[in-house]
Amino acid sequence: MVGSPLDKNLENISDRAWLGIINNKLIPYYHGRKTKQVSKNLVVESSIFQFSRSLQRIAKRYPERFGQLSLNFPEDVHPLYVKAILDAIALTEPDSNEKNKENWMPASIETVNAVVEKFMKFDEQETVLSYCRLIGNRPAEFWPDQVLDRLIDLAIKHPDPLLGKLNVSTPGKTIEEESSKLLFQNTINCVRGVAAETIGKLLWEHPALLSKLRPAIESLVKDNHPVVRMAAIYTLIPVLNIDRDQAVKWFIEASSLDLRIPASYFAIKFFQNTIRDYYKDLSPIIKCMINSQNEEVVKQGSQLVTAFFIFYGFFREEYFSCLNGTPLQRAGVAKVAADLIGNKEYSQKCQDILKQLINDTDKDVMDEVSSMFGNSDFNLAENISLAIQFAHSKAFSEKSYFLINCLKDFKESLLPFSEVILEICNAITSSSMEKTGIFQSRLRFVAQEISSLLLRLYEQAQDIHMEIADKCLDAWDILFERHVGMTRELTKAIEQ
Repeated sequence: MVGSPLDKNLENISDRAWLGIINNKLIPYYHGRKTKQVSKNLVVESSIFQFSRSLQRIAKRYPERFGQLSLNFPEDVHPLYVKAILDAIALTEPDSNEKNKENWMPASIETVNAVVEKFMKFDEQETVLSYCRLIGNRPAEFWPDQVLDRLIDLAIKHPDPLLGKLNVSTPGKTIEEESSKLLFQNTINCVRGVAAETIGKLLWEHPALLSKLRPAIESLVKDNHPVVRMAAIYTLIPVLNIDRDQAVKWFIEASSLDLRIPASYFAIKFFQNTIRDYYKDLSPIIKCMINSQNEEVVKQGSQLVTAFFIFYGFFREEYFSCLNGTPLQRAGVAKVAADLIGNKEYSQKCQDILKQLINDTDKDVMDEVSSMFGNSDFNLAENISLAIQFAHSKAFSEKSYFLINCLKDFKESLLPFSEVILEICNAITSSSMEKTGIFQSRLRFVAQEISSLLLRLYEQAQDIHMEIADKCLDAWDILFERHVGMTRELTKAIEQ
């Protein structure tokens, strides 16, 4: 680890000493070759980079004090020192690692405005990112026009991100090849993207600002960079509460050139809030998504089609096309059904969907089908027939632990699930599995756990349901003969 020699005495450094450090023109930005070993795992260096980190650390403990101190910084102060102050005065509550939380106080809005006014013209990427985040972190404040004008200017004119470039990227991939998720990650790592996010936060708190911020939104939704257009979607969600028609028009404009944009996180939220009233306007986008060349977009489009079919009966033709379509389309259908099966209103529809996909042989589809048992709202008692069908599916051989864990975690009587447990025993001892070698590999986890579940079921069935108890003994004999799991060890323990 590399640190600053100031860190061990941060509480004791006076304001005058800090000004001396910040005014010292002999301190290099970075001094990687000139370090001092102070412990086994720590070296320290005297550099602007490390001193600014120390300044940020102490300023976050005392935002008001250091906000006031920064008003005495020289005009040519290094931007990293400015960033440290902006990040500190942005806080409205103490950092999670702050020890003295009870006495911690945020910087006053008067101090914040004074600091912002002093350093408003700083144009370096890290500084303006902190500027935008400061405003976004305190959106309830009534910011003066000059602060908002600067934010608008950054959203429209700042060169970050550069056209055709990403600040966060995958080695070897072009921007056209990157995923929607990675583009979304870039929205919070570039100036115009963060400015868009801040504008959205302001509109949640101050709807009346729409007319002032409108030029920035109009620029963001038609920006040449897909990351910025993706970030623009966040500004449109609060606009739905102000001017829904305009928000939808802007959304369509932002989404029209790149289908990765409507596949992003906030775009999904936007669809959820608008599809019922604007189906005719928005459905063409979703229909294009399910036929995209981008795999991620196809799966997300299939999820939207399935969800809105389940909720409202929309996209009927497209839903059945996806249900019987490509593996990616089927996986999208399965994911939605697995996610919603715990919802009583939609449970029956989801059961019907999953039963049609439960014997799918594609790995992605099997993964999504299996995940229903990991759904915290999943009610096993209401889906016994589905669980039995799953026990004999290829998906069970691939992802058996979902169902097994669901049974293990059930704290009450297993008697209602006796048929499921016995069918699992039949499944893992079937000759077909032995021949394919699945028993020795993929079902090893099940083999280890099933004997404990079977024993638990047998103990609960004794003297109450002798038929079930007898079936448990029969299943136990087969497991014992075939050396499945812990049956031999448990049998010896029981006999003793």
